Amino acid sequence: MDLNHGKVFAPNPTKTWDGHYEDCKDADIVCICAGANQKPGETRLDLVKKNLPFLKQL
Repeated sequence: MDLNHGKVFAPNPTKTWDGHYEDCKDADIVCICAGANQKPGETRLDLVKKNLPFLKQL
């Protein structure tokens, strides 16, 4: 939803959708929106450490 809200500011018509890895083969840009939410009092560095296993799996 964040990407859909922000795409109105893109200079050209922009399509966003979910899909599978094979859908990315001809993409110019791939944005992976995955990870845990930041908890109150949690630093951005703590959040990166928590999300790193998700990204490595991808």
